[in-house]
Amino acid sequence: MTGLTNAQLLFMLRGFGWTIALSLLAFAGGGLLGFALALARVYAPRPVRAMAMLYIKLIQGTPLLILLFLTYFGLPAMGLVVDPLVAVALGLSTYASAYLGEIWRGSLEAVPRAQEEAGRRNLTITPNAAPCPTCPAADPIAAPASAPSAVPTAAVPTAA
Repeated sequence: MTGLTNAQLLFMLRGFGWTIALSLLAFAGGGLLGFALALARVYAPRPVRAMAMLYIKLIQGTPLLILLFLTYFGLPAMGLVVDPLVAVALGLSTYASAYLGEIWRGSLEAVPRAQEEAGRRNLTITPNAAPCPTCPAADPIAAPASAPSAVPTAAVPTAA
């Protein structure tokens, strides 16, 4: 059995760097869209809630590999030429957004009603308050469930 050469180690380190970069991009992009989805599921009018729920169910029901194939091969088929790394980042962000949106929706709905009413009261008193009155109270609830989604492939459900 032989050891790894310097070229092989360098190749592996570059791959590790790309993995970290893509994971951070996916979590950032998925986080932005996931937050919008969570707010839409909790505070938006009924048709917008239904569209957000449909998006989440559709993305969660699609395997990650299929979603990556659709972004890599489907976008050029529609005339949108994208770099392969951009296609991967877009696919991973889309996948992460569905899971993060559901996690954060659940944490927003887990805030006690009295705390939500106090947040709404504070919103009317303080003009520069956050637009989401329950978001600060939902942060500690959402943090433990959001951490595994920092690497989108960690959130892939597996058959038991």
